[in-house]
Amino acid sequence: MLKADMPGQFFSGALLAAVCGQLGDREAAAESVRAVLALKPDFPQVAREEFAKWYPPELVERLIEGLSKAGLDTAGDGSVAPRSRTTETRELAEASPSIAVLPFGNLSPDPDNEFFADGLTEEVIADLSVIRALRVISRTSAMHFKGTNKDLRAIARELQVRYVLEGSVRRSGVSLRVTAQLIDAENDSHVWAEKYSGSVEDVFAIQEEISRKIVNALQLRLTDAEARGIAERPIDNAAAHDCYLRARHEVYRFTADGLDRAQKLVDAGLSLIGENSLLLATRGMVSWYYLNFSIRPEDRYLDEAAA
Repeated sequence: MLKADMPGQFFSGALLAAVCGQLGDREAAAESVRAVLALKPDFPQVAREEFAKWYPPELVERLIEGLSKAGLDTAGDGSVAPRSRTTETRELAEASPSIAVLPFGNLSPDPDNEFFADGLTEEVIADLSVIRALRVISRTSAMHFKGTNKDLRAIARELQVRYVLEGSVRRSGVSLRVTAQLIDAENDSHVWAEKYSGSVEDVFAIQEEISRKIVNALQLRLTDAEARGIAERPIDNAAAHDCYLRARHEVYRFTADGLDRAQKLVDAGLSLIGENSLLLATRGMVSWYYLNFSIRPEDRYLDEAAA
């Protein structure tokens, strides 16, 4: 339970950084970390201590894990030390291949299947983001180009990347067709293009295959951990995965009704597979927006945002 007094202003930013870190939204997580450090420069050294004032140990560990994914790493002595992937690997990032995954187009007969196309976009971005030798543009930046007719070379220049992945999704009932093509924007040429057909149950394999095709095309060598990250399926139940994608889509509507629907979808997903890190992180994001937009300002939502 929360204590009666509220923590400092930096605290809400730290919670948001942890939630975004768990959800893999690195750009939003990094922005939150920067805001926290502007308010409390010594936060990396006292993060665990600050969280321990308000939460039991098991919640503290989950928050620390989220902060680590947001760009703050837990040192071996148990303290929290700042880590900026951009700073640590700036030279590598500048020399490494770079890619933007543009929002997949929804060619389904039902326009409501847009959530599925957006979800596939996000998950390919998440897969590629585990590869340290590849600079991947965040979901937040990529989504700015949803529905645009802008020239791919202009997009690549704006995002400062060499490669662009674009594609489309057609879903009808349980049938699924995905097209994807990788473009070298430097010379406006196709590196590869592929069509995948199957059912919604095959989306996990299709997503992994697209990521591996990019890895092979760019001649990247994966570490064992990176290979496991691409193959990992945090939600391997198609129905629960559908709930997760729909919930994320509703969250990004940034409306009270959308958040309410997202909450119900998360609960539905959890009822199918039990506790799951992605579903629980999405619930935390919903609770955060309830608080941030003063839609549901009850204390329990601060607890859920942290959990």
